[in-house]
Amino acid sequence: MSRKTNLSSVIKGAEPFEIAQEFINFDKSIMYIARDEREVYNVYSKLKWFLPKSDILIYRSWNQIPYDNVSPSKKIQ
Repeated sequence: MSRKTNLSSVIKGAEPFEIAQEFINFDKSIMYIARDEREVYNVYSKLKWFLPKSDILIYRSWNQIPYDNVSPSKKIQ
């Protein structure tokens, strides 16, 4: 059975530290959902410092309205 954990109410700015601790302690994949692009890259840069040998993937927002006829940019796709 897989173990799932939800972290919430983490002090702003401490997110990368908490994520790194969870990853080190349990060696499992972690998904973090950020508020915006700025927060994504801020957390990413700090996680690269805490976990230099880990693969950290970023899935950017498509910024699309559902059922819109316009596709996201090639960079995001």
